[in-house]
Amino acid sequence: MTVVQHNSTAAVTSAADAPSRLCHYAVAMEIRGDFACRCCDYADARMSFFPPGEAMPVAADARVLSFHKSLSLQPPLRGVFSDYAFFGYRYPRESLHISLREKSVVDRLFDAVAGILSDNTGDSKDSLLAEKINLLLANCRRFYQRQFILHEDYCAMYVAETEKAVDRFYAEGHGCDVPPIGLPALALGVSETYLASVVRFSTGRTFREFAQLRQLRVAKMLLVDTDRPVADIARSLGFPSAECFEKFFRLVAGSSASDFRRFRC
Repeated sequence: MTVVQHNSTAAVTSAADAPSRLCHYAVAMEIRGDFACRCCDYADARMSFFPPGEAMPVAADARVLSFHKSLSLQPPLRGVFSDYAFFGYRYPRESLHISLREKSVVDRLFDAVAGILSDNTGDSKDSLLAEKINLLLANCRRFYQRQFILHEDYCAMYVAETEKAVDRFYAEGHGCDVPPIGLPALALGVSETYLASVVRFSTGRTFREFAQLRQLRVAKMLLVDTDRPVADIARSLGFPSAECFEKFFRLVAGSSASDFRRFRC
C-alpha cells in the first residue's frame, strides 16, 4: 500500500510501511486471522490502538492510520481525546472486534483521511484531519460500547472481582486511601485502563467513585446497625481520626455521619 502523508502529521499505510511511531498514535485494522477472543465476538476485523512509542505487533498487511500527537491538540480532538481510553488497552486481548458493517464505517473514514492527505490544495489540513480522526475514534468508542454489551457476563465478573479487591483493601484498614486499580487489574490479567472502562460502563462510576461508594456502604451499615461511636467506627475503617471520617462521609454522602445516623435511626 502506498504511503500517503502530509508533513509527517498523519499517514494511512500498511503496518509494514508505517512511519516512525516515536511521536505518533496508531489505529490498526487487521482483516485476516482468527480474531475472535470469545464466542460472542465478531471476527470480520480487529482494531487495536497504540500510543506513541509503543510497539505495534500487528500483521504486516494491517491497515494503519498514524497521526502525530500534536493533532490531539487540534479542535475537535482537543478536550475530548482523553475520552478515547482504548489507546491504553492491551493488545490483542483488549482489542476491538468489529462486524462487516462496522468495518465499512472504518474503511470510509480511513479513505477520507487518505483523501485529505493526498489533496495538495488548501492550507487547513490539520483541522480537517482532526475532524475525521475524531469521527473515527468516536465511532470506535461506540463500537466498544457494543462490545461491552456483548461481554456483559465478563464485565459483571470483572466488577464482582473488583468489589472483592476493594473490600479487602478497606478491611485491611487503609481508610482515607483509594485502592490502586492495579490490584484487581493484575489479578484479572487486564490493563488498568481497560478495567476502569469496564467499571465505568457497568456502574456509571469512575473507579475512584466506585471504591468510595463501596467504603461508604460499609460505613452506613455500621452507623445504622450498631450503636458504636462515630470515632470507633472511623478507627475500625482505618481513618486516622473521626474528623477525617466525617470529611469523607460528607464528601461522598452529602451529609455528616452523625446526621445520617440521626436521620436513619
